[in-house]
Amino acid sequence: MTETEFEILKNRCIGRITQEEVDAAIPWRKTKTELEELLDNCLAKGNPNNIFEIYFWSTPTDMSNEEEQELYRKYLLTEGHYEHEEIASAFQTRHNLSGDNVKVLVEAIIHPPKYLQAEDFRYPYIRKCIYAIGVQPEPHNFLGLNKLAVMDDFQIKELALHQINKRQNKGYWEKATK
Repeated sequence: MTETEFEILKNRCIGRITQEEVDAAIPWRKTKTELEELLDNCLAKGNPNNIFEIYFWSTPTDMSNEEEQELYRKYLLTEGHYEHEEIASAFQTRHNLSGDNVKVLVEAIIHPPKYLQAEDFRYPYIRKCIYAIGVQPEPHNFLGLNKLAVMDDFQIKELALHQINKRQNKGYWEKATK
């Protein structure tokens, strides 16, 4: 990647240009394997200047939705970057059609990254993950929320129970609860 291409990705990441402009300016596309290698190398170097964010969100790729979900699952559970909340949000808005996501989201709640373990940061992160679980396919979402609802952690338990009650009140999970 040239310095000019990196600057283009950086400008995309901070919102100065659109993804369409990136696509027009950069002719190559990374495969899942290539992007994963780039991201892993970045983390191995200690994520200097938070370039993981630039690579993760702005690199032009040639990946299927499933490949992208696999990448998101991996990096939701990986330390060394600061994109966990945004990745969790993506599971609520973009990647919400696979029951496999629930297992990863539950794991992310049980083992949050170090920088999100402080109480002020932990609660919003857990809430995002629980909301993301709630929109995943049934019965996976129901099973994941039930697992969290019996935990000793009061915040996790309350958020999970809230999501369960909310969905039951809307008529979801009738088959799962009978």
